[in-house]
Amino acid sequence: MDARCTAKPTRRHLLMGLGVTALAGVGVTALPATRASAEPVHGTSNPGLSGQCTEGAAQKFREQYGYFPALTGNAAQWDDAAGAAGLSVSADAKVHAIVVFEAGVQGADPNYGHVAWVDAVDDAGVHITEMNGPPELGGGVGVFDSRVVQDLPGMSYIHP
Repeated sequence: MDARCTAKPTRRHLLMGLGVTALAGVGVTALPATRASAEPVHGTSNPGLSGQCTEGAAQKFREQYGYFPALTGNAAQWDDAAGAAGLSVSADAKVHAIVVFEAGVQGADPNYGHVAWVDAVDDAGVHITEMNGPPELGGGVGVFDSRVVQDLPGMSYIHP
């Protein structure tokens, strides 16, 4: 995945300020079950970087819900931005949601993270469609691919 798609080193500290706890000794942040603000803020244009995972995930969100999510920052910052924009963020896998991969999770870029769209959740795992995914799966800049990933710590889900 492209280097422009992962997280800030101070991310854990920011999440702790939102009532999120860190798991002792493993450096993994556990999100609360759900957090949300008031009515979601609707974006007027795609907030993602052209050809990158953020553009693809925002495009899929608009196709499903009729508006772009008003999100800012790198992929790994989108779950924080979503709460501020009035969207729900959950640690539980959700269909028709944007999945946020923290830095290094499931191969996400170690600096910027990764985001994708959740098509389905079943016993096989989380079925995602992503832009600028792994080249070995046919992904790349501006190209959508699909794969199934396991739901792991370090993944969160953005939905209205």
